[in-house]
Amino acid sequence: MERKNSPIPRDWLRLSIGIESVDDLIADLEKALE
Repeated sequence: MERKNSPIPRDWLRLSIGIESVDDLIADLEKALE
C-alpha cells in the first residue's frame, strides 16, 4: 500500500464496496478483521 502522497490520514480506513447484500458485506468485514 502506498502512503507517501496519500491525502488520507493514517488512522482512517478506506472502504470501497460494490452492490452486494448487507449480510455478505458484514461477513466479509468480519472475516477481514479476524
